[in-house]
Amino acid sequence: MCLSVTDTPGPLLHRRNGLLATLVLVFLGTLLTSWLAPHRFWLGLAICGLSFGLTMLLVWGARAGSVGSATLLGMVLTLAHAPVGWRAIVFHSVLLALGGGWYLLLALLQGRVQPYRAAQQALGECLHAVADFLSIKASFYGAATDLDEAYRRLVAQQVVVNEKQEAVRDLIFRSRQIVSESTSAGRRLVLTFTETVDLYEHITAGYYDYAALRTAFGSTGVLADIQGVIGRLATDLDYLGSAILVNRAYGSPAPTACPSSRACKPASMPCLVPKPRRASGRWR
Repeated sequence: MCLSVTDTPGPLLHRRNGLLATLVLVFLGTLLTSWLAPHRFWLGLAICGLSFGLTMLLVWGARAGSVGSATLLGMVLTLAHAPVGWRAIVFHSVLLALGGGWYLLLALLQGRVQPYRAAQQALGECLHAVADFLSIKASFYGAATDLDEAYRRLVAQQVVVNEKQEAVRDLIFRSRQIVSESTSAGRRLVLTFTETVDLYEHITAGYYDYAALRTAFGSTGVLADIQGVIGRLATDLDYLGSAILVNRAYGSPAPTACPSSRACKPASMPCLVPKPRRASGRWR
């Protein structure tokens, strides 16, 4: 269980190094905690020092930080039922190491048997994040949406999308495994990711004064249509991410999943043209 904390999507080499480091640190941390359990003073000093040092591993990235978290988790689980006697201490630590080694072997075997699976999972999560971002963008066209709160949610989701995209880049481009291979699965993953990045850049490139849009087009009802169309696109993107995650064929959601019943009616779009206003005896 401790090793699964660090088994996040990424290049196989990074996963292996992270799992090996976690295995060694969990074994040493468990051994030290069990040995110091009867001595409360020294145990408190060791916990304080290790907590600080293991937390500082975040400086080297999220994976290194998860290594420290997994080590602290192993120490906490050991303190819940601390073994007594050096034989029991060694036996308990060795059992944890054997369980971690078994998980390590399974993880590495899975990476060899299904080399694209980690990239599929990361890409599916990236598509989910982009779909959530697009849904937040759609909410800006709602008449009852608080724009300030929506902007805060949008910025927070943008950070999530950037993190997911960076994880996919690590798997597809930096490891060179998928790019260098000419299989159809690898080409589909690369093409889907590049199209996802292009879509996200198009979404973030456009900026509108939504307060002015509400003033100009609020009475026409077209903003609800636009919100429905964008919501439908977000739903499609979310379904695509789920299909990639479970490695199934993509199926478009039913029309009832459309947030607005008018969303898919192009005939309602001519109301985008504002009504002419009269000024100084001229139409403008």
